[in-house]
Amino acid sequence: MNIKEYVDLHKDEYVKELCEFVSIPSVSSTGQCLKESADYLQAMMERAGIKTQILPTSTYPVVYGEARCGDDDKPTVLVYGHYDVQPPEPLELWNTPPFEPTIIDGVLYGRGSTDNKGYNIAYIKAVEALKAVDGKLPCNIKFVFEGNEENGSVGLSEFFAEYKDFLSAEYTIMTDGPRHDTGRPWITLGCKGLLYLEFTLRTLDRDIHSANAPALPSAAWELVHLLSKIQDENGKILVPGFFDDALEMNEQEKQIMAAVPPTEESSRNMYHPVKTVKRRDDYSFEETMIFSPTFNISGIWSGYTGNGSKTVLTSEAKAKFDLRLVPFQDGMKILENLKKYIKDDLGYDNVDIKVLSYVKPAKTPVDVRAAKIVTEACNKVFGVDPVFTPIVNGTGPFYLFTDVLGQPMVFFRYSDEDCNNHAPNEKMTLDLLYKGIEAMAEIYRLTGDK
Repeated sequence: MNIKEYVDLHKDEYVKELCEFVSIPSVSSTGQCLKESADYLQAMMERAGIKTQILPTSTYPVVYGEARCGDDDKPTVLVYGHYDVQPPEPLELWNTPPFEPTIIDGVLYGRGSTDNKGYNIAYIKAVEALKAVDGKLPCNIKFVFEGNEENGSVGLSEFFAEYKDFLSAEYTIMTDGPRHDTGRPWITLGCKGLLYLEFTLRTLDRDIHSANAPALPSAAWELVHLLSKIQDENGKILVPGFFDDALEMNEQEKQIMAAVPPTEESSRNMYHPVKTVKRRDDYSFEETMIFSPTFNISGIWSGYTGNGSKTVLTSEAKAKFDLRLVPFQDGMKILENLKKYIKDDLGYDNVDIKVLSYVKPAKTPVDVRAAKIVTEACNKVFGVDPVFTPIVNGTGPFYLFTDVLGQPMVFFRYSDEDCNNHAPNEKMTLDLLYKGIEAMAEIYRLTGDK
């Protein structure tokens, strides 16, 4: 029996466990059901023969596991994932209840089905399959599953500092998010950082009648004017020093990006934008997506937003921002430049800036053995070359692996390109779940073939 045959025999079991896992509403932003999710994950790992323990952090615990091959000279791979999920809102946009997994035409719908519970199952079931088919593991495998990834991995850095000696490996692999728009699996070796901010701008001590608008300031308008001085209508970020230390492509990376299939048309078809933004004339659409930092408004509100009318002059306006930073931008340096720009250069002394989370950007060299391992496994199982980019336009706690542990990290994505991570109707195509188990088994095998 080979791995594929073993996986085919156990499909019903995999689907049952994924449904049970997804039905646990482990939303880290509210703290809901995190313990139940960690306990479920630990039980699944122990059934697969993975020695597992739950270790505390300052927020939610880490589920840590080890599966030894019996030979300490064999390489070790560290597997990273998370068991928390995004909030399901807005609920009215779901076609099925987010925490009642529903299978339609071979696709499982539910919050966390891809991000990250389906991928976690692939990690674990590959261990089970190798033991059953080969009678042993080809390498040593360590597992770190955190419970606060969707909240900026707060607490994980303390865990890494305390348990650093546990986590040494040749490389780390992370699987999370959609494959490339072309339908091919996607391999990257780094990610953008994320600085999440909240602005509060105040102009009055309370909301008052809008008849006072001729002479008194509106917080809403003040915030609008401020935002136009942070980023202009062409998408140019105006904060001094924002682009200091930002990664520029070298010749090798330019060649890699030249081989990336074009995605502008598929993005138009998927998202129906009114336009696409050209941030740099010398960058293609794909290079813009990967190598451009951003200053995105995630939310903005002020005054009365209920039904009907209410004529008020707003006293307070708020906005939330996510800044995606490329290697090797320094988020704390950018924050200080931003505060100085707003207060000293623009003259706003009525703005409070709060940092909600910060994840540093990270990057692994493009020629590491780990990238070759994952590429070979992808070719064998999925039958196609993966799309390869030096970094990805999203964010994860890569820097803990590259900077704290000092080891390469490979990001491997094979779920549906329209899997709806962080959105209503999140889904995992079950055939991709099965192939993911096969691919992880092959990655473990290739890792052992030093």
